[in-house]
Amino acid sequence: MRIRTFIVVLVVIVLSGCYSYVPVAVSGPPPGTRANLVLTDEGTVEMARQVGPSTRAIEGDVLSANGEGLVLAVRRLERRDGIEEFWKGEQVTVPRGAVATFTERKHSRSRTALFGVGAAAAVFVLGKAFGEATGIFGRNGGGPGSEK
Repeated sequence: MRIRTFIVVLVVIVLSGCYSYVPVAVSGPPPGTRANLVLTDEGTVEMARQVGPSTRAIEGDVLSANGEGLVLAVRRLERRDGIEEFWKGEQVTVPRGAVATFTERKHSRSRTALFGVGAAAAVFVLGKAFGEATGIFGRNGGGPGSEK
């Protein structure tokens, strides 16, 4: 049973990478990265035709970038009232002048490690509680390690 628990914990850790958004240089995020663009007030008005009114931020995968702007495969919009809207990768061109700040999504090793330790502890505690409550892992429960 310990091998199965170890495998479950390992799978949870591998599939649970944590990310954070970090500021990017003025030139903007490079193609192939996930970016979050916060729009200026003028940018919100300019982008309304493509993404709807009152858009505060656009998150998506950068498909291309040049001096004029960025082409994103949009994943999420955030409106000024805090409402989020999820998209399925529709392409939108965002002029550089419409963007107040660029941030890029980066894998956070420390957050992932912290989550992994927490997940491992939770699996261990739940496994012990479940095993003791049901007698599956107890000495007389008939499970592995019991001698009758």
